[in-house]
Amino acid sequence: FTDYSDQTLIDNIRDARKKEFEHFHWTGEVPDPQSTHTFLASKLNWQQRTSEQGKKVTCYYHDLISLRKNRLFRPQPDRQIKEVLTEQNSLLLIHKVSADAEAVIAANFSSQNCTFTFPFLGEYLKVLDSAEAKYAGSGVTLPQSTTQGCQQTMSGFTLAVYQKIPP
Repeated sequence: FTDYSDQTLIDNIRDARKKEFEHFHWTGEVPDPQSTHTFLASKLNWQQRTSEQGKKVTCYYHDLISLRKNRLFRPQPDRQIKEVLTEQNSLLLIHKVSADAEAVIAANFSSQNCTFTFPFLGEYLKVLDSAEAKYAGSGVTLPQSTTQGCQQTMSGFTLAVYQKIPP
């Protein structure tokens, strides 16, 4: 959000914001970063967290934060991103490896379901799926466990995390 008095700067920021939103295939009017209405509309409504939907969103973020605290997802000198693969311009697969664990993060950035073949060696167990009903998701399409070569279908606008099962 901005609160500038220089009209040239305001116009430049508005133009840059419009270009930024084009990248995300935004439809409709881009929120004006200089508008008080935009600022007020984006503020958190803490009462929403007690609604049924709010409880599900809170649960999702709680689980994401818990996962982030897991050794594999914390910054570690031995942890590295081994591979990043993209398919169909909407699917992102990130393979994370540390000395004692491996995980795959899968994200579908399209509104459409995405079908892909799981490319990583070993057996992986799903530890998070944003499509689950407990997160107000659209319904799980991914299996609880997977191995290399298995065909997967991932719902639109979802994220899943798989952790490798040690041999």
